[in-house]
Amino acid sequence: MDYFKHINDTFGHLLGDKTLITVAGAIKNCLRQVDSFGRFGGEEFVAILPETNLEDAETLARRICQVINKLNIEIDRQKVRVTASIGVATFSTQDNNLEEVIERADRAMFAAKNQGRNRVSLGKTV
Repeated sequence: MDYFKHINDTFGHLLGDKTLITVAGAIKNCLRQVDSFGRFGGEEFVAILPETNLEDAETLARRICQVINKLNIEIDRQKVRVTASIGVATFSTQDNNLEEVIERADRAMFAAKNQGRNRVSLGKTV
């Protein structure tokens, strides 16, 4: 999620927690039963999409960005809107383990943030 620390600092941890829960639920609703999903740390999440090519993963990531962008999160008349910057990478024959794929996706996520946030960036294999 983009600017999650600002949500916690401005509105408090109760709304921050509700934001995490709401966003996680919205993402999970976009995924298939065979996909794995979880919180990776702080305001970061990871989804593992078996047998999904880069184009389909990018399409899903763009849909997730749109879904998150439409969420209205509120506690005690305090409302927040959130966006997400998403990095997408797929497993290639050059990868030795899943950590390499996640690292590539992480670099792509930071590229999305550096390009203005609320977008998807692809982690290309070398």
